[in-house]
Amino acid sequence: MKTETICRETTCGPSSGERPRYYARQLITSDDLTLEQEYFRNRLRLHNRMLHGWGVVCGAKVCLLPKAGENGNGKRFEPWMVVVKPGYALDPCGNEIHIDCARPVDLRKRDGVNGVTGEPCVEAMDPWCVEVFDEQAADELYVAVRYKQYATRPVRVQPTGCGCDDTHCENSRWRDGYEIRILDYCPDTHTDRPDLETLGHGPNPECPPCHPDDAWVVLARVTVAEDGAVQIDNCQCRRLVLSLQDFWWECDNPVRATKVAEFGPNEERNKYLDVLADKLKEEAEAEGVIIAYVPKVGDATDFFGEAKKYLQETRGIRAERITFSEGTHRTKMVVELWLVPKGAEKPTPSAEGTVVEDEPASDETEPEPRAKRPRIKRGKSK
Repeated sequence: MKTETICRETTCGPSSGERPRYYARQLITSDDLTLEQEYFRNRLRLHNRMLHGWGVVCGAKVCLLPKAGENGNGKRFEPWMVVVKPGYALDPCGNEIHIDCARPVDLRKRDGVNGVTGEPCVEAMDPWCVEVFDEQAADELYVAVRYKQYATRPVRVQPTGCGCDDTHCENSRWRDGYEIRILDYCPDTHTDRPDLETLGHGPNPECPPCHPDDAWVVLARVTVAEDGAVQIDNCQCRRLVLSLQDFWWECDNPVRATKVAEFGPNEERNKYLDVLADKLKEEAEAEGVIIAYVPKVGDATDFFGEAKKYLQETRGIRAERITFSEGTHRTKMVVELWLVPKGAEKPTPSAEGTVVEDEPASDETEPEPRAKRPRIKRGKSK
């Protein structure tokens, strides 16, 4: 793809909050489409700058460039040369800088290197073979990058007159890119480190200023000796912005018993016991709890014996995996079948119904008592 180095500078000053409103039979011009693009681009820049800040997000380390045929283990590197590794950064205006391939940089050429995101990582050759170096030994230099966009993919446009001049072309695309340059100073925006102790509290914050005139993001400080040997410091004068890309966790599913079936005295019991047996076979470490609510103590003894025999002899469920409990506050027997995963508390009958607790707390800390909501007695209106 042909790429011309025609760039348009972007600013982060006040932008118009206007966007096109489309309607039927409207004549849409290039200004309308450009306005719509700029509206959303400006909003994205403002979002990045105000909520995420600016600086290096990840990568973009400056490293020594090994000599040809070396892998860096032999301690032989090219003099006056460094290489900027792939990375991602946000500039002071909120523009996204994506360095998608390693870029060698000659520290003697202060104009640096230009790159276009998505283009092949091949350096453009000077057709005049002219290399102008500015060698300054023992200099303290700074490798910095800033956002730049380039007009690309030229196409022919329709002539506006009689058609005599049919060679006019216009670039049909904007491509995001960047410019890497060697600075001889550390910008003031990289020196005043914020006080992290005030993070999350304090007075009403003021909106931070924008710095369109010095939109560099410093990547590293480098020191060059007389023989071209380079020393790199990737921490000095380098702003890092917080990224939550690697911040994640797995949710804690509460280990809790679940009721799988409930039936009354006139229903087919084995059909429901089969449901519990199937669940126990699916979860080998789970247990089953059978709770029978009856009018008086002992009314469920015969049922418990029959259920135990059926689950053991017919369904092959071991006796130690089944627990039987009896509650006494129903006029007719009602049976509940519960599946209890490993580590969960077993449900217990009570006068108000079956009590089911979440995963038990550790032995070191006792769970706080659950606050009871006050009960409101409603009387009859007089």
